[in-house]
Amino acid sequence: MRIYVSYITCKHSTCDFHPLTNLKVKNIETLKGGYIGISRLDPILGYVPKEGFDAQVLGDGWPNINVKINHDGLRSNGNKLSKQDFQILAVGDSFVFGDQVNNEETWPACLEKQMGVNVSNGGVFGYGAAQSLLRAQLLLKQNPYNTVILAIYLNDDIGRDQLSYRFGFPKPALIYKNDEIIWSSVPDAYAHGTKYNPSNRQWPGVALIYENSILFGRLVDYWYHGAPPEFFENRLTLKHPQAVSQQDIIRWTLTQLTQLPVARKILLLQYPSDLDNSAVAKERVEILKVAKELSIEVVDSFDELHRYPADQLWSGHHTPFGNQVICNLIQNELIKNLLFKLK
Repeated sequence: MRIYVSYITCKHSTCDFHPLTNLKVKNIETLKGGYIGISRLDPILGYVPKEGFDAQVLGDGWPNINVKINHDGLRSNGNKLSKQDFQILAVGDSFVFGDQVNNEETWPACLEKQMGVNVSNGGVFGYGAAQSLLRAQLLLKQNPYNTVILAIYLNDDIGRDQLSYRFGFPKPALIYKNDEIIWSSVPDAYAHGTKYNPSNRQWPGVALIYENSILFGRLVDYWYHGAPPEFFENRLTLKHPQAVSQQDIIRWTLTQLTQLPVARKILLLQYPSDLDNSAVAKERVEILKVAKELSIEVVDSFDELHRYPADQLWSGHHTPFGNQVICNLIQNELIKNLLFKLK
């Protein structure tokens, strides 16, 4: 299995021989500090990418990946494109940011290169759908965009907007107050169990097996979509006591999307490798129903992703090829609708 895992990385991205040269296949001590150097605290969003970060990232699933954040807190696309009149803003979670791939291999970078228009990568690792939209609202105050693409990663992003802490980072949550839906304030970043104030690990024995067994690690990652917070001293994850229901978060977020002051709004649906998960299917139906009611333009990657073997598209996050597939889908949608409007 270790040989197979190493082979797959060489076939679809940068070779990673770590599983063959070390017994430990995952290093919780490395993982636990995740995103600290690449991010900074923010009073509104909880945390954002750190302006000016520029380094090779080496960690679990990150075999010397180039990550550069520009002075606006947006990930670099690696292109040398001059500023255009037509500009696109992409927001979402780590699948937009491009975890585990180089700057030029993210789908926003691909879209910018293939279309010859500026595409700002406003994706942030760990963000919820509404949180991503909040970032778009803030970025639109700094720069005028013609199009906003909001990506939602199904069966995860909506639930994140119920949390006041996620994986050790403080964040705002959507809450009910006086029959209204509002944002909660960002809680204390130095609470016990956060990135900045670690506590004792809750499941030390199980965490040890997770670090050394590639099979057990795969099973845990599949079940929890990554290592659960209990494996770490600094991954405090708490649901806000006044959190909005997931159904209400979907409707509220998509309604807010329609109100953005840009000419074109696009909703992109992105998926985990277990595409046919029943929870994913249920959430997909709900999102598409609300999007149709609100007349939102949707790019749904579900059918296209089914055309390829999972190991070509995902290695935790999307592989470079997976990002290319998403890029082509969005480009086709942009061109198709542009031509339709010109007619």
